Amino acid sequence: MKVLELKDELFIGKGNERICFLHPKDPKKVIKVKYNNINGRNQNIIEYRYYNHLKKNKVDFSHIAKFYGSVNTDKGEGLVFERIENYDNTSVLTLADAIKEKILEYHEVKALLNELYLNIKDNQIVFTDIGFDNIVCRKNEDKSWSLVIIDGLGTRHTGFKLWLSMNSTLYARYKVYRQFSKLLSVFYKNFSALEN
Repeated sequence: MKVLELKDELFIGKGNERICFLHPKDPKKVIKVKYNNINGRNQNIIEYRYYNHLKKNKVDFSHIAKFYGSVNTDKGEGLVFERIENYDNTSVLTLADAIKEKILEYHEVKALLNELYLNIKDNQIVFTDIGFDNIVCRKNEDKSWSLVIIDGLGTRHTGFKLWLSMNSTLYARYKVYRQFSKLLSVFYKNFSALEN
């Protein structure tokens, strides 16, 4: 199997556990590669299992990045995801940056978060690593905005909670409600702080 070379110029960003690169053969995709193993956790394994579960259940991917599987790279195994861009192929902003740059007003963010919540609730998509940096704002062709989750789905660890997230409708709905309530709480308390 051919190994993809992830050169430094393809670097997009870095989180606590993974580095994200532009796919060297397809600029419409990104590759996430593990570089740090926090507490024995492997987010790529969790997301691989969880995204395959979502694909098998034919959930609506309109508010989450599409998943294309795994690939061998010179930095280890990586997961391939859709690169979220605006309708005109320009780069998107995280929700945190869109608020800081005053691109979206309070009532717009509130409506977009409600739309996102209804989508992941209806599709039972567990968003565990909630945060305004894991959500991006995509501008659509009609100039409207939509929110897309680019990271943090599934659970924090493999094991029973991941199994429950994939096999128990009741548990998945509970987790969606609980986690999104936390996100909304942060939003309502800190919108003005996020703007500054």
